[in-house]
Amino acid sequence: TRICHAYGAVQVDVFSLTSLISAEIRMQDDSFAARTRRIHSTNNHLARLEALNALSREICREPMTEKDAEEKLNAIRDSRPIPEWLCYLATTIGAGAFTVFFWGGWRDGLAAAAAAFFLTLVKRKSSVAINEMARTVISSFLGGFLGILTVVMGFGINRDAILIGTIMMEIPGLVFGNALRDLLCGDPLAGSMRMIQAILQALMIAIGYMAAILLCGQIWGV
Repeated sequence: TRICHAYGAVQVDVFSLTSLISAEIRMQDDSFAARTRRIHSTNNHLARLEALNALSREICREPMTEKDAEEKLNAIRDSRPIPEWLCYLATTIGAGAFTVFFWGGWRDGLAAAAAAFFLTLVKRKSSVAINEMARTVISSFLGGFLGILTVVMGFGINRDAILIGTIMMEIPGLVFGNALRDLLCGDPLAGSMRMIQAILQALMIAIGYMAAILLCGQIWGV
């Protein structure tokens, strides 16, 4: 909205959902333009978000030509993605730290870190054609199974702390936080959709871990 006003628009209407963005503008000469874009998938890349925010502020402060704006936008799009090794490092440290935080020992932390490493490996190598909810169930099942397996093998000790450490890597905290933000900022439709998404994802996580616990109980009596 601010970018359009910076280029002289007198009326700007933007509507955004998790799967759709619609924008309509009217200029001073009464010309009109509208665009709708379908969003098929999203991911989190805060470095790109920061760069896009800086670009939008630069445009609002001093409007540039369409060519210059497009070049800078493409440069941000083509910026280096998050290194794969960093994803593995973050999940292993995160799972291990949460396990220790929830009263697990150092062996439990290492067990959760190992389970999180293999869980991340499966998630990053899985087919993009798999439904997001199905992927959540599968990854949650693997997280629970691997966490219990470390206890069965004698490496981990506190099963509950290990499972908590691995499950924290799956919790949709960012989605839930964005849903509350939308609701509190007066956008009930987008907030409700995000809230439903977070609840469904949490339900899929519970189903995956429950299935892993039941299966391990049948196999090892755990």
